[in-house]
Amino acid sequence: ALLGVVSDYRYEGEGIRIDGVTEGMPAARAGLVKGDIVVKLGDSIVVDMTSYMDAMSTFKSGDETVIEYKRGEELKAAQVKF
Repeated sequence: ALLGVVSDYRYEGEGIRIDGVTEGMPAARAGLVKGDIVVKLGDSIVVDMTSYMDAMSTFKSGDETVIEYKRGEELKAAQVKF
């Protein structure tokens, strides 16, 4: 499964900060934008790139789940279909 984001590898906080979103991919369809910080994917808490990759490995094309992310100080959630 692909989410369609480019991660900001310089980000040192908790989660992964999105540096870019590919148009037409699941992240874009779910409304994610550059600067959003992914903190949860399905049942998996995302604290860093390793936990993000581990979470992504549990999904395949066609799966649906909820992605939780921070936009500024606000915690948001969106349905995402891979």
